[in-house]
Amino acid sequence: MTPPSTASRPVQRPPQNPVPVVTVPSPRFDPPLTVNHCIGASCLASDGSTLTRVGPNQLVGPRGLCTTVGAVVRCP
Repeated sequence: MTPPSTASRPVQRPPQNPVPVVTVPSPRFDPPLTVNHCIGASCLASDGSTLTRVGPNQLVGPRGLCTTVGAVVRCP
């Protein structure tokens, strides 16, 4: 006598979701902005933008008040 044959059924696995690929942009380095020269109430920055003088030691750029340390300018 032979044992009864058992048909093997394929094992069903739950569907797997693909792993999402996350891309992170590389950090951008902007060179420091410097004041090239000032004439009257406006100054020309190294990127070509015009900064307006407000008082004796403050500059305002297109996006707001700038911070100056020597000739280097940091604008928001």
